[in-house]
Amino acid sequence: MERQISGFICKKYTIIVMTLIFMLMALISFISICLDVDKYAQITHEKNPEISPNEAKTATMAIGVVIFIISLTFSSIGLFGAIKENYCLSITYSLLWLIELINSLVKTIASPIHSLGLIINLIIFAVLILFIIDLRQKRQTSQSPSPSLSPPPPLTTTTTATTAANNDSNTTTTNSSIIKTV
Repeated sequence: MERQISGFICKKYTIIVMTLIFMLMALISFISICLDVDKYAQITHEKNPEISPNEAKTATMAIGVVIFIISLTFSSIGLFGAIKENYCLSITYSLLWLIELINSLVKTIASPIHSLGLIINLIIFAVLILFIIDLRQKRQTSQSPSPSLSPPPPLTTTTTATTAANNDSNTTTTNSSIIKTV
């Protein structure tokens, strides 16, 4: 049992650390977009001259904010699911990670240079699935009542009813014997 607990804790903290790393990477990406927004706006303006640099700058910032919020939400679900050992959040995070895994697979098929990202996503997905299996087992064992903790059957009520029935039959027998003797 001790080995299962330590394995569960290892998976839990692996997910927490990896999720924190992804949150940090999202923050760094957002900051780099904010710092280089003029460069991205200029590139967009050169490719599409009908878009002004200010519009391109606004669009780049808006896209950066949306991607950052989605990444932060995605990572928060996994982080809170692992910290609180919440089954529903962990399942949701694994489904979102499956979408990321499929995205990584498509990128790897298109360009084999992304194969390292696919391998990392596969490892993380495997740890997530193993964590969810352990979490489900832990949840099932905590919900099933222990046989030693179940209350004993109510013997006093049955005993009292039996005693009362025996007393009634003794009284009837005694009354019958009194009537016969007289």
